[in-house]
Amino acid sequence: MIEHGIQGGSLLPGKRQEIFGLTPKDLIITSHSIDNLFDYCPRKFEFVSTYTHKPVDTESGYAADVGTALHRGTQAWLMAKHDGASEEDARIVGSWAFVSSFPWLASERITNQTRGFENACMILDMCWSHPFWDEWELVKIRVDGEERWAVEVPWVLIHKSFGPTNDGRYFATQGTVDFVMRNRLSGKICSIDMKTTIYERNLSRALYKYSGQQVGYGQVVEALLGRVIEELTVYYFVARFSSTEPSIEILDFVKTREDLEDYWLDKVDRLDRMMHMVNAQRFVRNNGGCFSYNYECQFFDICGTRDRSMVEAWFQDTMNAVPRTHPDWWIRLEI
Repeated sequence: MIEHGIQGGSLLPGKRQEIFGLTPKDLIITSHSIDNLFDYCPRKFEFVSTYTHKPVDTESGYAADVGTALHRGTQAWLMAKHDGASEEDARIVGSWAFVSSFPWLASERITNQTRGFENACMILDMCWSHPFWDEWELVKIRVDGEERWAVEVPWVLIHKSFGPTNDGRYFATQGTVDFVMRNRLSGKICSIDMKTTIYERNLSRALYKYSGQQVGYGQVVEALLGRVIEELTVYYFVARFSSTEPSIEILDFVKTREDLEDYWLDKVDRLDRMMHMVNAQRFVRNNGGCFSYNYECQFFDICGTRDRSMVEAWFQDTMNAVPRTHPDWWIRLEI
């Protein structure tokens, strides 16, 4: 078992809604997806990450919600099995988690049934039946004296060394690790990322080879193990939707120390650009294409003004946003 909060102060238990003495209003949150958002449209990043309220997500779309349901069903099934449940009972637990998370209302409006309920059930069964899980076991972490399976593990990295913005806030990178698991044969501990997609297998390398998401997760595993990783193998469990040939694909990519350093150099460069725009209080707009998942950007109208007081007032509207919060617990790191 890996214990949380005992090694060299790198993992610290703390009060809810507080990280190293910092509260949500003291942080500008980034993540793998938010980094990509900044690269695409810094102005949208401003709306998503720099105000006191968090916008209600109206753009994630049906596909993402189905993927979330599959995550919940697989995670619940796997934890039940590790708790000693029979395969039948574990599937009942996993099925309830899946059904409870499935986007039923949205499913009634879709015409393309590639990600419909029946196909999603088929994919879920394929996830459960795949021999990959026989090679790995979940690890446990201790959080505030309580043991938990390392599933859906939230983490936050405070970039303290980067310094505060002019208004005293710090940048932080957050994420959630789907699974932290130990290989039954080698004993290697790795993060496992579950993905859902409709893209064909010939695009797998293009989708995941140079993704930095798992490198960030490696930072968490590195802290849990209490040692510097010189080489990291990242694993993807890919559930592929198809109207004719749904499938599961297991991908692994080796990240050398050079790859890891390259990721963090890019990260620092992006943080530097974020810092400049935050301090200048001016974020560049994307040059057109203001939509995602076939929906117009939810900030399209308010984007027309740079009056921060007006934008703050817009965010106070509870139909548009909710106060920022943190999870009940985090793997907390600081650099």
